[in-house]
Amino acid sequence: MSKGELILVTGATGYVGSQLIPRLLEEGYAVRAMVRNPEKLNRTAWHDKVQAAEADALEPATLEGALEGVDAAYYLIHSMTAGSDFARKDIAAAENFGRAAARAGVKRIVYLGGLGGAEAELSEHLRSRHATGEALRQSGVPVTEFRAATVIGSGSLAFEMIRYLTERLPAMICPRWLKTRIQPIAVDDVVSYLVQSLRTDASAGRIVEIGGADVLTYGDMMKGYARARGLKRLLIYVPVLTPHLSSYWVQWLAPVSAAYVRPLVEGLRNEVVVTDRSACELFADITPSTYADAVSRALSQLEPDCHPMRPAAVDEPGRVICRKKAERGMIVEIGQTAVQATTESVYMAFTQLGGSYGWPCDFLWRLRGMLDRWLGGVGMRRGKPAKSALEPGDTIDFFRVVKTASGRMIRLEAEMKLPGAGWLQFETEPAREDLARLVQTVFFAPRGLFGELYWIVLYPLHQIIFARMIRRVAAEARHISDCDHGGRCRTDDGDKNILMEAYRWKNRPVLIFAPSREHPSFVQQRQWLSEVAAGVEDRDIVIIEVCGRDSSNAGRRAPGENEQTSLRKRFDAPTDDFLFVLVGKDGTVKLKSHEPVAPAELFDLIDAMPMRQEEMKKIRHD
Repeated sequence: MSKGELILVTGATGYVGSQLIPRLLEEGYAVRAMVRNPEKLNRTAWHDKVQAAEADALEPATLEGALEGVDAAYYLIHSMTAGSDFARKDIAAAENFGRAAARAGVKRIVYLGGLGGAEAELSEHLRSRHATGEALRQSGVPVTEFRAATVIGSGSLAFEMIRYLTERLPAMICPRWLKTRIQPIAVDDVVSYLVQSLRTDASAGRIVEIGGADVLTYGDMMKGYARARGLKRLLIYVPVLTPHLSSYWVQWLAPVSAAYVRPLVEGLRNEVVVTDRSACELFADITPSTYADAVSRALSQLEPDCHPMRPAAVDEPGRVICRKKAERGMIVEIGQTAVQATTESVYMAFTQLGGSYGWPCDFLWRLRGMLDRWLGGVGMRRGKPAKSALEPGDTIDFFRVVKTASGRMIRLEAEMKLPGAGWLQFETEPAREDLARLVQTVFFAPRGLFGELYWIVLYPLHQIIFARMIRRVAAEARHISDCDHGGRCRTDDGDKNILMEAYRWKNRPVLIFAPSREHPSFVQQRQWLSEVAAGVEDRDIVIIEVCGRDSSNAGRRAPGENEQTSLRKRFDAPTDDFLFVLVGKDGTVKLKSHEPVAPAELFDLIDAMPMRQEEMKKIRHD
């Protein structure tokens, strides 16, 4: 096959098909994806780069359009979910597809089947795989049939069984089939064979056995996975547990459908090892990976970018939708809401979390920080950098910034002691002109049984914490948007300004009122404070400058026109004169002066406060 020719991929949204299509596109082939439900294609990153064909191999009338103009077709269909009738449906589907391909003038069919000697007493699943290949050949179209054993990759059914059994069972009573020899193969290698077969004419009309670099037992594969994860696992072999009985406890422990588990487990009684080395001659430039390398690549996908979760279209302000999924070793919990604010305001709201600003349910976060310190972790002592724009590498308490998209997204990786790996991510995007969407996602990749138990035990608490967090961020975004854009800056209890309430128990606001930035007292005060920036930060001071149109808020948001009016009214500040106001963390006024206040005087006053003395004791203790 030459590049540019049209290639049909059946089972396009299945495990192998979804990884094959991007490789074909990279190679320059035109691709048509055949699926029964076209909506599933929309969840892929490549859906807009392929032709979509809605068809079902069990309904021959639907195949004609899917195969029209196709030069070669990949047959990646199976019917294991059809229950006890899956073998008959497999053969019927292959016969229908083969006949339709012959009528359409397809030049080649490439089929991925299963290893296993013809003379062996094969399981029903493996017999069906072989019979499917024979049914395709009867069409007269040249068929390249690859036969492979267990495919290793994140999302592969066989690999996920290994993952969950090994992660969740520190010790396992093992049936004899765990000693059956098997030659696993990395999914990347499978895709390489499939793609190169289009350019390898000699593979047409051949059965090609493919496997990885290692011949192992299923027990060896579990031990190899355990080594890669740093887990210790004990396997105790017994002679009485049959594959059929084993399938019951496998489906209980692994989140894999029983329809898949039973045929797969029952097939493990058969030795599946490459006996024909023709693949080495036909595809000499492919060097199969070791099992250890294949597992390492699969585990490298325990990252948030490998586990996207499609946000729901939430356009009702105040309504929070939460969803959760657990797959491929990752637990993902996503919360979404719509906010009557700009995306810039939402971004500012979630990037100000942590440090002196604190967290929703702050007491529980600090308790977790104390526990982390006791366990030898970083705790919450690192605080937050004193700058408005966060960058990868910055630390916020016991999180590290690992990814940002300016004005849109921030991802934090947890660096506290955890039985696994965790991330907290915030995103915002416009929903409509006056509405922004806020998405909060928690990722957790548990390590071993303790990681699973850790999540289960803390899950009720997490529901409370993260529900309050998304509501707190949404509320703060509304306040920021109101005050930044000259809208109505809301107040609570008459004179409780929203801006000031945001700092209560977290910061010591210093408000500098002046008619303009050129006022001599304002210039003097600003210069003094800029010379002692480290002391200002150490004492959790936030400087709010209220100078009419030139107002600002260093490190925070600028008060809008209505907000300024509220601040002047609350602190009885004149519009034509200078006023310096210090507010304590408890929200009460500690100092008012119509003259600039020297930094030494300001710091002495703060350092004499009981709350500040407690803070200094904690710093000395840490």
